[in-house]
Amino acid sequence: MIAISTRRYVRGRSMAAAIAIAAAWWCRPISARRAYALASAIGLGSIVVLYGGGFVLGTSSYWDMPALIDNRMPVMGYRYFLHEPWHWPIFSVHTNMPYTRSIAFSDTPLLWALLHKAIATLVPPWRGFSANSILGLWYAVTTALQAAFGVACLRALGHKTWGATIVTSLFFLAIPAWTYRFPHASLYAHFVLLWALYLYLVTPSTTPAPRRLRVVQVAQLTVAALLNAYLTVMCLAVFAASLLRAPSRRSAALWFALACAAVGLALAFAGYFASEGATTTYGFSAAGSNLLGPVLPRMSGWFGNGLWVDVTGVQYEGVCYLGVGILVLTLSALLRGRELRAAFREHRALGMIAGVAMAFALSNHVYVGSHRILAYPIPAAAHWVTEQFRCPGRFSWLPIYVLVIFVLSRAFARFSSGPGSLFLVALAAAQLFDVTPDWRVWRTYTDGPTESPLDLSAWQELVSHVDEVDVFPAHDCNSDRSWELATEIEYLSSEVGVAINGVYTARPTRDCDADTRALLDFHPQPRKLYVFVAPMTALAGKLAAAGLPCATFSSGAVCSTDRALIDSLHWPTPPPPSPLGVGDAIDLKDPAGSYLELGWTSAEPDGRWTVGPISRLVFTPKGELPTSPQLWIEASAILCRQRTEEIVDVLVGGEAIGTLTFSADSNALTTARTLPLTRPELWQRPLVEIELRPRDFRSPHDVGCRNSAREIAVKVRRVSLESSVR
Repeated sequence: MIAISTRRYVRGRSMAAAIAIAAAWWCRPISARRAYALASAIGLGSIVVLYGGGFVLGTSSYWDMPALIDNRMPVMGYRYFLHEPWHWPIFSVHTNMPYTRSIAFSDTPLLWALLHKAIATLVPPWRGFSANSILGLWYAVTTALQAAFGVACLRALGHKTWGATIVTSLFFLAIPAWTYRFPHASLYAHFVLLWALYLYLVTPSTTPAPRRLRVVQVAQLTVAALLNAYLTVMCLAVFAASLLRAPSRRSAALWFALACAAVGLALAFAGYFASEGATTTYGFSAAGSNLLGPVLPRMSGWFGNGLWVDVTGVQYEGVCYLGVGILVLTLSALLRGRELRAAFREHRALGMIAGVAMAFALSNHVYVGSHRILAYPIPAAAHWVTEQFRCPGRFSWLPIYVLVIFVLSRAFARFSSGPGSLFLVALAAAQLFDVTPDWRVWRTYTDGPTESPLDLSAWQELVSHVDEVDVFPAHDCNSDRSWELATEIEYLSSEVGVAINGVYTARPTRDCDADTRALLDFHPQPRKLYVFVAPMTALAGKLAAAGLPCATFSSGAVCSTDRALIDSLHWPTPPPPSPLGVGDAIDLKDPAGSYLELGWTSAEPDGRWTVGPISRLVFTPKGELPTSPQLWIEASAILCRQRTEEIVDVLVGGEAIGTLTFSADSNALTTARTLPLTRPELWQRPLVEIELRPRDFRSPHDVGCRNSAREIAVKVRRVSLESSVR
C-alpha cells in the first residue's frame, strides 16, 4: 500500500510539474521570426489537411475541371497570360476574339501571375507546373499569410507569447467572412487588409511616423492594387486613418496624395482603366450586408444553416458573421464599456472609417433579416461608385477585422495565464468548429473534377487542332445555363492557349449584337471550331443540313470545315430543324428550345425574351398549307418610361409579312396576334425561318425600367401556323 501511494504521489507530482512547465511555456515570449514561422506553419498545415497536398501542388484531379467556376476563371486568365509573349500592356491577352482584355477582370491575382510567368520564362519547366498549380499554391500562401498577419497585428498591441501566437493563428483561420470566400481567389487575400491594419498599429500616435514606414505603407497599397480592387479601397481607408494619427496635417496630405498616385498607377498597370473597366455592372442595392449578419450565420457548425433568408439572392456577398468565439469576446468587451471607450478615443479615426465602411456595406437597401427597413436613392453623381463596386457587402470585412483585433487584444490582456488561457483555447476551438460547414462544402467540391457533360479527352484533342473556338451564344451573350458549359470549353481551350470568342469575366464587353449580325451572313472559316449550345442548337442542324461537317455532343453541337476532324469524333450528325405543320405550335416555354436559332434568352415559365436586333426560329415545314394561312404569335413587350410603344417587324423566309404593335392597351402575353401569310411559297422551302425584329431593343436599364443590361424587348409565349379559322 505504501509503495502504491508513493507511485501515485510521484506520478501526481510529475503531472503537476508537466502542467507547470507547459503553462510557463505558454506564457513565455516568442521572437517575431519564430512567431511568424509558427503562424505560417499552422496556416499551411490547415490548407494541406483540409484539401490535400495534391490540391496545393496542382496534381489533384480537381484541376482537370474545377467544380468551382470561380476557380476556373483565374486559372484560365493565368494560362492565357502564360501563352502570350511579353508585351505592353503586360496583362492584356488576345483571347476574347476579336477583343483584347486584361486578366485583372478574370480575378487572377496579377502580382502572383506575374511572378509565375517570370519564373516560367527563366525556368521553362515551371510553365507546365504552374499552369495547374497557380491557384493551389496561391491558397497555400494566402492561408499562411492570413495567420501570420493576424499574429502581427496582435504582436503590435503587445501580445507576444507562444500562447497568444497559437490562439491568434487559430482565430484568424476561422473568420467566417474569410472561409466563405474560398472559391474566389483574389478576394481570399484578406491578409492584405490585415497587413494594412498591422502597419496602422505600428504607426506612432504622438510623433511623426518614420519615412521608411510610410514608404512601406505605399508599397503595401501598390501590392493590394495588383491583387484586388475591393481590398485596395479598404487598405487605402486604413492608410488614411494611419495618416490622421500623425501630428502634421500637411505631411499627411502629401503622403495620401502619393499613395493615391501609386494606387492609380498600379491600377492602370493592371489594366483596370481599359474600356472593360468602364462597363456598368448592377447589383449594389441587393448585394449588401444584413444588419443581422454579424450574429446570424449562413452556415454554422453550432447552429446549422439558413437562420435568415437571403431575400435578394445576393446578400451572401456581405457575409459578416463573427463566429461563436468572437461573439463571446465581443459580448465580454461590451460589458466593459470603459475599455471600449478608451480604445475608441485612441483609435478614433480608424473607428470612424470602419463605421463608414459598415454603413456602405449595408447598401442603400437596408435589411434586418428578411425585412427591408430602409431604402434611399443614390445621388446621380455617385452612380459611378455603385456601378463599379456592385457588391458593397464586401466592405464589411474592414469593421470585422478591426473588431476581431480589438476583442482579441482585450481578451489576451484579461486572460493571459491560468484558467483564462484555457478559456481562450476553448473559444478558439469553438470558433474553429463554427466554420467547419464551410470547410466541408469546399472539401466536397475539391475532392475531384466536376461531372462534365464534355468528354474531356476528346475536347482536349479537338481544341488542339484549331486556332480559335467560337461558341454561340458567346459566354457574355448567353443567359441560358449553357454559360457554365461555355466556361468548361474555355478552360480546355486555355490549356493550349487557343483563343475563344467569349470569356468568363467580371466585366463583360462583348458586342452581342455584332455577333448576331455576323451569323446572318455566316461563312465558316478554316481552323475554327464552331460550338452551338442552348438556346442556339437548332442553328447547328441548319448548317449540317446545308453541308457543313457537324457533330452533336450531350449539350450541343460542334461544326468545322475540317471534315476529318469532325469525323474523328464518331459523334452523331445533328438532325435537321424540327418539323412544324399547320396546327403545331412552337412553345417558347420549352427548355429544350429545338426551334431556336439565335436571339433568345433562357426559358421562363411564361416564354422567352427576344434579345438584340433579331430573334429567329427555324423549322422544317410539313404537310399542306390551308387556304388563307395565318401566323399566330402570343407575345408582350417591355413598356415603361421611355418606351411607351413597341413595334416588331415579322419576317418569314427573309420576307416581311407584317408588324406587331404593342401599347399599354394591348400588351397581354396571352393575346394571340395574327398575321396573314399571303405568299405560301415562303412556307414551301426545305427550311423556314421566322424572324422578329424589334425596332426598339434598348435594354430595360436604358429605357428606365430596371437594372438589366440585356437588350430584351418582347417576350414570346407561343408561335403557330393556323388556318384562317382556328
